[in-house]
Amino acid sequence: MMKNAAGIFSNRYLIVSLRLLTAIFFAFSTLSMPRSVSQAQDDLELALAEVQAATSIEGTLDNLVATFNLVIPEIVVSEGYRINSLITLSAPLPSGSKVTITRDGAAYVTEAEFIGTEQWITSLMGYPLDVSAIFDHTYDNQVERYVITVSGNTEPIDVDITIQSIIFSDLFATERVILADITLDLIQDIDGLAEALAEVQAATSITGTLDNLVADFNLTIPEVVVGAGFKINSLITLSEPLPTGSKVTITRDGGPYVIDALFTGTEQWITSLLGYGLEMSAFFDHMYDDHDETYAITVSGNPEPINVEITIQSIISRDLFDNERVVLAETTLTLIQDVLDEDMAVAYVQQNTTLTGTLADLTATFPLDIPDVLVNEPYKINSRMTLGQELPAGSTVSIQIRVNGSEPFPYVTDVPVPGAVFWVTDLFNPAAIAADFDEGYSSRVEIYAITINLADSLTEFDTTVKIESIISKDNFFTSIVLADITLPIHVDDTTPPELFVMGMTADSVAMSGNMETGYILGTTGQPRKDHLIQFTAGTSASEPLATDYFEFTLTSSSVAAADLEAYYRARGVPEPYLTYLIEAAYGNKPFVLIRGADVTLVDAAKHAIQGLDVAFTVPDDFPVGSYTATGTITDLYGNNTAVTLKLIVMRIPSFGVNPEDDSVYGWYWPAGATITMTTHESSFQQVAGADGVVEFNDSGIDISVGDEVILTDNETTKSHIVKALTYTGYNLELDTITGRAASGSMVHVWGCKLNQCASVDTLTNNEGIWTADFAGSFDIVPGMTAGAQTIDEDNDDTRINWVIPDASVRVYPDSDKNQVEGVGWIPGSVVSLYIDQDEFGSQVASTEGDVLFDALAIDLEAGMEVELTDGFTTMIHHVVPLAITGIDQSLDEVHGNAVYPGEVEAFVIIGEQTYTQTVPVAESGSWTAIFSEDIGPGVKGGARQYDDRGNSTRIYWEIDDPYMIVDPQLDTVKGFKWMKNSLVEIVILSSGLEMYTSSVISNENGAVVFDLDSVYDILPGMEVVLADAFSQKTHQVFNLQLINVDKHTDEINGTADPGSILTVTAIGQDQTGHGVNNVFANAYGDWWVDFTDIQDIVVGTYGYVEQKDEDFDFTRINYTVVNEIPLLVSLTPSFTVAGTEATTLIVNGQHFSEGYSVVRWNGEDRPTTYISDEQLSIELTADDLDSIGTGSVEVFTEEPAGGDRKSVV
Repeated sequence: MMKNAAGIFSNRYLIVSLRLLTAIFFAFSTLSMPRSVSQAQDDLELALAEVQAATSIEGTLDNLVATFNLVIPEIVVSEGYRINSLITLSAPLPSGSKVTITRDGAAYVTEAEFIGTEQWITSLMGYPLDVSAIFDHTYDNQVERYVITVSGNTEPIDVDITIQSIIFSDLFATERVILADITLDLIQDIDGLAEALAEVQAATSITGTLDNLVADFNLTIPEVVVGAGFKINSLITLSEPLPTGSKVTITRDGGPYVIDALFTGTEQWITSLLGYGLEMSAFFDHMYDDHDETYAITVSGNPEPINVEITIQSIISRDLFDNERVVLAETTLTLIQDVLDEDMAVAYVQQNTTLTGTLADLTATFPLDIPDVLVNEPYKINSRMTLGQELPAGSTVSIQIRVNGSEPFPYVTDVPVPGAVFWVTDLFNPAAIAADFDEGYSSRVEIYAITINLADSLTEFDTTVKIESIISKDNFFTSIVLADITLPIHVDDTTPPELFVMGMTADSVAMSGNMETGYILGTTGQPRKDHLIQFTAGTSASEPLATDYFEFTLTSSSVAAADLEAYYRARGVPEPYLTYLIEAAYGNKPFVLIRGADVTLVDAAKHAIQGLDVAFTVPDDFPVGSYTATGTITDLYGNNTAVTLKLIVMRIPSFGVNPEDDSVYGWYWPAGATITMTTHESSFQQVAGADGVVEFNDSGIDISVGDEVILTDNETTKSHIVKALTYTGYNLELDTITGRAASGSMVHVWGCKLNQCASVDTLTNNEGIWTADFAGSFDIVPGMTAGAQTIDEDNDDTRINWVIPDASVRVYPDSDKNQVEGVGWIPGSVVSLYIDQDEFGSQVASTEGDVLFDALAIDLEAGMEVELTDGFTTMIHHVVPLAITGIDQSLDEVHGNAVYPGEVEAFVIIGEQTYTQTVPVAESGSWTAIFSEDIGPGVKGGARQYDDRGNSTRIYWEIDDPYMIVDPQLDTVKGFKWMKNSLVEIVILSSGLEMYTSSVISNENGAVVFDLDSVYDILPGMEVVLADAFSQKTHQVFNLQLINVDKHTDEINGTADPGSILTVTAIGQDQTGHGVNNVFANAYGDWWVDFTDIQDIVVGTYGYVEQKDEDFDFTRINYTVVNEIPLLVSLTPSFTVAGTEATTLIVNGQHFSEGYSVVRWNGEDRPTTYISDEQLSIELTADDLDSIGTGSVEVFTEEPAGGDRKSVV
């Protein structure tokens, strides 16, 4: 009964701790026991330790869980242990405190008084220890949940509570076995205080305004609150501090409370404003029952406007507001207040008004607020300007203003300055009324741009202007200066200079034109000729100019800036000139300079980069067009005059003659003009194009050295005598080009590669040999174009053109090619091949410069030295060990080997498209190219590895669509379309086990044969795998059989898996035959084909039956119709009389074959007549029968493929 009444806390006393205690206290010692008793004691100790390990107490006082996570051992149960719980406090509970405990949601201990610091659960229930529950199997895997609460405490509680679950066998006198324990904090305020405080907070309010603020305590203060000893105070918090000197006055219920108290910082207790400490806070008792208070809060003495948030809180506390603050009510109000004292208001405005900046950018700022005390007077505002000295007569002033970020607008414009001292209103009208200084000036920002326009003066002087912002309430009889600033005024000469240009010269020769229409420069387009452009002597300015260099930028041009940029780049202008000239073309840098000291033109680029002052330099090949540059000249006082310079570049028509191809090329001729070319007393006409170019390419006349060529448009006539000029060779190492021309001739030689060109002017020696040396300035490389010109005095020339060969060697060492190819050689040149320094013949380069050596008597191998040379160019390449080691079709990867370090250019060809990947060679010599394109059957590809001169070793590969044919009858596997001359491996698997492996090298056609007759028996169901480096195919052998080929009925039949689809063929000896597709095996696996009317099946007919899988591999059974061994049964007649005349002998038997079976008489073949497959006949002559004896008759049947089968009688 007591167990059910007491529960876990008495009968299963729950001892909870943050850790399980394992100490067991015994009142006796096991050391003195007999061995049997000691052994029993050990077993009990182990069982008790097991119970302790499985018992736990976890949770909080609100949810305490006791768990016995085991079946209580019998040895423990048999000992008769009892269980109880001991609750221990770190300090006694306040007098009157009551403890209540529930178990599993039901009442267990109800409002029991806890005396002292230690109580057994049975004591709290009113029972002695002897009613503790028996610790038996009722605790097996038992879980119990408890809630412990304390009520009635008249003081706050803060104690530790330890709960222990203990078993014992002697009513806890000497033995206590602690199963589990836990220690928890019991922190609790006075019983009912929290609810009472919430009630007070709900009934307390602060409402109204700063002028009428009401605090209302609308309840009787609860006793528990009164008894707790709270004090009450009010906390005032500001969003920002009040202006220095501000004072706070508070009245309560109409009477003075706080008088002119300084409010420092942003937070003050009401007692602080009263001059007391927090200990003077009032007791919060029944004086506040249904109490209300009315306050008025005012601020005075503020020297600046106030705009703050003020928060007022009514707070109670039991620790003088140190840690505990219970806010009963609060309110937040806005305190906005102007400056009330006029003198203070004026001082405030003065302190917060500024004038800063310059005349061009003068900023006036005003306070955030204009105090009402000033507005109401009212005050006026004006500005006074005081000059240090009077300005020249006729000087004017202009003012623009921006107000509060507005767009600028004119305030006054070109108004005469009225004197040395004047008001701004004087600029409008001396009687103008000043503006009201009102709210419109609150936070006002005015930005002025003041321009003083001085009358013309040839001398400069300096003065100042003092600007004052002034307010007044008596029409400026007395003035209050809010702010002032003194700024300088500098007076210069204001007359701009004039430029007097007397003309321009080019290379000291007068140019036609003028400043308005521009000056004309005639050019011939020679890239190495420059013109120096300068003002004509006598050019001057109206007054001394500043010694500066005046910049003139390109502002207009008939030639686009991009075209000028292209011209500079093509010309090969070096850096930093290239960057500068391009910037000038786009108008970002000066195009030309005028030097102020002597009024001369200076080249802007050379001045900027090298500091050189040379005349404006224009190349003779400068693009044709007009160029307008604008700038200003400045006198010593900074007065500017805009100047425009205009240059017109024109070309003088010219032409060149190429005697190698008999062509004439003219340029700079009038667009659309008819140009006549005359030579050899023959004339030809062409129309000049829009670009001024005219060409004569097909006159049919052999133009030679010494011939005169004349071009004319009937306005300009040019003539040229063709000069001797040839090109003889080049040297790539020395970067030179050589040729011949007349002795003492100047030869202009040029070369171009990519977008870079360079030229050299060179003189021929006494033998007429010229050498153009490009070393250090331009690399002569294969593939570049080049040319040479000899130019006469009139800029017409003889010219030739050629291409420096871009020769290279390509070596194809694989067995399919085994050839050497040369590309980029001089067309028509003789190119010789050397391999390891042995000559292997010569070839004449094609018109494309190609040669091919494909009938080599040597196998090309890695390491060989391959050389091609034409006498001018020698290219040597060492064959690299380039190889394809594998192609992974599933990953679209190509693998191979090459020379490290280096790169390999791998490519695949799919249809008409070639896709290339350049990949590095690993240190191991391997490389891998990963393609995004699908690599599969039908795809070709290859790899190339180049040396540092562009020569290469090249190999190729191709993936056919390989397939296999497996004949399980003959035990053969044939593969087709595999990689040529490559290793093909075979693996045969049965039930997944590898049964047979081998490999062979494919032939030139990519075919392989594995003849496994007498080696391995291939059976249906086996898997046959063929693989080379690039492809792998797997075929499972079908269950296919050929049973009979009937030459009498023309039928073929056999078996296969039901539903199989087959192809059956029959081919005659004349190699004509037929195949029948889509032959189906029926539900029994039988199939047959009737070739009647399709193919006559006779001896010698052959063919096959096959079944293909989804990957187009085949199981195939081959057959050939052969003759059976003939069987000779009898002869008709079987005998005759000697001396008989000729007789027909009928041979009877079986398996005779028309056209194949022959009867032999005494070993001699006789003409045989086929009657049927059971009868043959021959003719016996009288000589055969002239004597008595025996004749030997044999039948031979010849096989279709040769050999015979004999039957002997």
